[in-house]
Amino acid sequence: MIVQTTTNDTTYYYIEQGSISAILQAATLAIGYTPSNSLVLLSPSTLQLTITSPFSVSAPIPSLLKLVVTPPSDFTLSTTGCTSSLSSSVCTASATNLTVTSLTSFSNTLSIGFSANASYFTTSSAFNIILTYNGSNVAVNSVFTVNNYCTNPCEGCTSTTTQCTSCLPSPYSTSNYLFTGNNTCVSSCPVTYYLPVSTTTCQSCNSSSCLNCMAAPNTCTSCSSPKFLMNSSCLLSCPNTYYGSSNVCVPCVNQCYNCSNITYCLSCVSGYSLNPDHTC
Repeated sequence: MIVQTTTNDTTYYYIEQGSISAILQAATLAIGYTPSNSLVLLSPSTLQLTITSPFSVSAPIPSLLKLVVTPPSDFTLSTTGCTSSLSSSVCTASATNLTVTSLTSFSNTLSIGFSANASYFTTSSAFNIILTYNGSNVAVNSVFTVNNYCTNPCEGCTSTTTQCTSCLPSPYSTSNYLFTGNNTCVSSCPVTYYLPVSTTTCQSCNSSSCLNCMAAPNTCTSCSSPKFLMNSSCLLSCPNTYYGSSNVCVPCVNQCYNCSNITYCLSCVSGYSLNPDHTC
């Protein structure tokens, strides 16, 4: 850049000429977002950005005004979900960025919504957002980040960050199973619940059949009184050749057909007789 200067001397009038260097830097865009449980880690998510220019922009040729948003690698963009709050604008999504064109004016705040698959992060890497006119930068922001919404170990959650709707898998958490009884993530399903095969949500056992169960609501592993466990079922009384002990049917021994405990026969199998000491 060439500059010229003159003196204020009325007797001698000097003109001096020299050169200087200057760095022109684009203004900084103000970026924000609405914390929302729509942002689900490791799952399809939606994110709403608010972008504000530091000054009113009125482009002589509106088609040359363009806003480009490049999300960080924490997001894999969906090419079908991109919206803009300016009715005149057009928002398009590629595999790597969002582009808003036909900005007839940009005088205040522009809201952009987009869909993406979100990876796991506590705080994301930085977005890169550039407002250009005819290929030249007008305003930029390359430091904006977002935080995950839900509290670990939730993968997704309700409007309350600790109320889980899904759970983070390993290695992000050791509490990988959803207990819908109180919307928490647990390392194992609680009493009276079981984990179905190929799912991550605890399901209730059939309370009329089981105290505890495994793989299915009626596949019992224990029974509540007065029932007894027999072949994964809970029975009110044990069948012949079994007796009830601690809510479990236990086989009678020594040719007993019916018994009250392992040493006390009530009747014997065919071909045996009951002795006075209640053995066969």
